[in-house]
Amino acid sequence: MIGYARFHRSLIGHPAFRNDAEAMAFAYMVLRAAWKPTRVRYKGKALSLNRGQLAMSVRDLADAMDRDKGWVERLLKRLKSETMVETVSETGVLVITICNYDRFQSYSDAGETTGETPDETDARQTQDTEQEDKEYKKKEEREGAPAAAPARARSDAFPRPDWADPSVWADFLQNRKRKRLTNTATAHKGFLEDIARNTEPDWPPGRLLEAATRRGHGAIYPSIKENSNDRVPSRNGTSQRMGGNGGSGGSSGGRSTTLDAAERWLARRAAQ
Repeated sequence: MIGYARFHRSLIGHPAFRNDAEAMAFAYMVLRAAWKPTRVRYKGKALSLNRGQLAMSVRDLADAMDRDKGWVERLLKRLKSETMVETVSETGVLVITICNYDRFQSYSDAGETTGETPDETDARQTQDTEQEDKEYKKKEEREGAPAAAPARARSDAFPRPDWADPSVWADFLQNRKRKRLTNTATAHKGFLEDIARNTEPDWPPGRLLEAATRRGHGAIYPSIKENSNDRVPSRNGTSQRMGGNGGSGGSSGGRSTTLDAAERWLARRAAQ
């Protein structure tokens, strides 16, 4: 079954029906009626139905309405007296005809082509349904936009430290994404603690981050300072290797100052 059927609001409360259940039973028959001439097989028998006709036994209609046969028989008798339906037994099968079917289930709508054939009507109805589905999906996508907020919240939970170069930080986050590391507030706290723990005079936080990022890491490991070919100018102007115990700049005072700065930054972030 495809397309749709029209029902006037006056169907509810129509004097032909004793209650809404009978009105719904009539609506069910309208929905089951053929909307164009067709051939059907019912109870093993091939039948030809015209527009507005349906083949259904009293028992099957009663089962569909969850009623007894007497209830359906009385309803059909009343509908026939009101000239709303006609019934005929064709080869032992009851065929119900909805009177005035074309009056309410016309092919044309206001502003549509009155000469539209049933096949054209079916195609139009299908096109309208597809268009409604597309518009509904677009509405769902628009209403679903706020769902992106949690992703932004996770990004805010892993902010760039003041000492981190923006481009290096962006590459570092890409490393974390590739390794499927979470950017939660807890992970960020651990990252800052690793920075503070591995900071040395020759290995300030920014240098640690850059070395880890260059090696494709998504976290800070002590091993990034080992076997490093990075060199920085020493205080006497000569070139010295970064990391380990090398370099004349490795005084305990310089190390303490750098660690204090990192710890103060960590404490400031934790208090926010």
